[in-house]
Amino acid sequence: MTRTTSAAADPLLRVLVVGDADPLEAVTEAVTRGFDSVSLVRERALSSAVARVETVDPHCVVCGFDPGGRSPVERLRAERESVPILAVAADAVGALEAGATDVVDPAAPDPLVVARLGRLAAGERDRPTDESTADYRSILEGSSAVVWLLDGDGEVAYASPATDEELGISPDELEGRSVSQVVHPEDRDAVREAVAAAADGPLGASERVRVRLGRADGARRTAELRASNRLEGIVATVAAEPATEAEQLLERLQRLGETGQDLLGATDREAVYRRLCRGAASLECEDGRIELAWVGAIEGGETLEPRAVAGAGDGRLGSLARRHASTMGRAIPESASADRLTEGADEPWRERALEAGIRSALCVPLRYEGFRYGALVLYSTAPAAFDEPTRRGLERLGRVAGVAIDAMESRRALRGDAVAELEFVLRESEPLASIAHRIGRPLTIRSVVPTDGGGTVFATVPDEADEGGEPDGAPLEAVDGLESVRSVGTVGGQRLLEFRVAEPSVATAVAAHGGGVRTLTPTDDRTRLVLELAGPNDVRTFVGALEREWDLELVARRQRGRSPEKAVALDAALRERLSERQRQTLEAAYYAGFFEWPRETTGEGVADSLGISQPTFSRHLRVAQGTVLSVLFDEFDGLE
Repeated sequence: MTRTTSAAADPLLRVLVVGDADPLEAVTEAVTRGFDSVSLVRERALSSAVARVETVDPHCVVCGFDPGGRSPVERLRAERESVPILAVAADAVGALEAGATDVVDPAAPDPLVVARLGRLAAGERDRPTDESTADYRSILEGSSAVVWLLDGDGEVAYASPATDEELGISPDELEGRSVSQVVHPEDRDAVREAVAAAADGPLGASERVRVRLGRADGARRTAELRASNRLEGIVATVAAEPATEAEQLLERLQRLGETGQDLLGATDREAVYRRLCRGAASLECEDGRIELAWVGAIEGGETLEPRAVAGAGDGRLGSLARRHASTMGRAIPESASADRLTEGADEPWRERALEAGIRSALCVPLRYEGFRYGALVLYSTAPAAFDEPTRRGLERLGRVAGVAIDAMESRRALRGDAVAELEFVLRESEPLASIAHRIGRPLTIRSVVPTDGGGTVFATVPDEADEGGEPDGAPLEAVDGLESVRSVGTVGGQRLLEFRVAEPSVATAVAAHGGGVRTLTPTDDRTRLVLELAGPNDVRTFVGALEREWDLELVARRQRGRSPEKAVALDAALRERLSERQRQTLEAAYYAGFFEWPRETTGEGVADSLGISQPTFSRHLRVAQGTVLSVLFDEFDGLE
């Protein structure tokens, strides 16, 4: 918005000085010495000054500014809307909001005072907007106030340097763009209305609105935006409100949620590590900030290896991450573990942390089910930086990272050409092992559908075995953790049984991580397990996770190749295209005899075994069938 008028030349500058404060005495002396032809009128009382405005018709009024009450600036502006007012004040933003045309600091040097007053008194108040912007820039260059100069449409002509500090957006990025781009979408209409109302009102008119402003890092700040109609255009001042404890917590949790979404979009492990580090390091914790965040990975070695580092101290604290990782080894905690550092530490990494001003640390496992893939470690200068909600949020983030890594490992396994065959001896009781012992025959696992707390398992047994129990008639239903068992047909001359287990088993745990138990064979008081782990999975990590959950021992490991190339490609394509739930639904329906004629079970029965509704089962089944046919006929040229 540009306002231009013509000004008549007047060789005698008329200046009215209002008030008796010491800074005004200095200004009076500076004006007297700085101009050859000046008429300076001094009024110490505001009431007398108001009357003098009409009689003297000054080119400029000089006065102080009182932020605690109604200042001379406001009273004089109300009396004479167009007179230029030079305020002598430390609070530049407050004086401008009150109606001052320009502001000088009480300690400003005489030449600056003379230059500012001379510009106003000579009619410089009517310059176009872009030149006025330069004046605002000189006033606010070193100020902590966020001030924007807008046109009537809300476009930013000038943004003070404090914009960068408060919002993380440089003034150059904001200038020339609409102010609504940094305002929450729900608040944009209110800002447009406030700017329009100020622009349509008389000179000095102002509108206030409470808005949520977006920082460049995604955080939100609540602030009061005041749009005032000034000679230079619409001056918007932004006063951020201190965030409440609840708002700070909400912002941290929102940031964690956004980081979790970012992790799920990562395409490889390194991207997960980098995104996790950046997201964690950006948190503002209670009474302090995150100085350093690092992620260590376990990939077959004896120690945790730092793979990504982020934070303000990533340069000077890099050695701390390496020392800490070396001390931790593979001993990652089961849950988020906070550590308040105190003097007298007996570990090298603690000594180094204390020297760097670190007072608390948090270690968060990256895990999925029983598998721990690494750890996220954070350091802060505050002794109690990690409150309980933040710890829980970071622990959930660690689980999201674990899920993302686990999914990547499963996809990587599908593309591998080798299969690791692992043989274990299980020394404890679990539902499927108990069944094998009860019937006295090996179980060959055909399909496993994990569910919360258990799952459905389809297995074959030699036809002479009685699915009801042992020869002495002991029923299988008496097995702990087994909900039901039923015969659903035969496969390769063996009886196919459906077991529904109500508690975790080794088979469901292995299936959840992309492996598969093939057989369970009873031997004395133990059970021999043979399972397969496809592709380049970290066998050591896999075995370690099983050993933490179950009392078992690895007794043999064999490597073998996959089936012929085209079959491998078909299998990989199907597993890539089918969701886990679709694959489980298809397998459960097949082994339950749903596709037999006549059907051996109903859709409702299969749905019940999966723990889902019949319509959901039908939807998953139809989509899965369509996917299988599409892959077979479109990608593999049918049945040739």
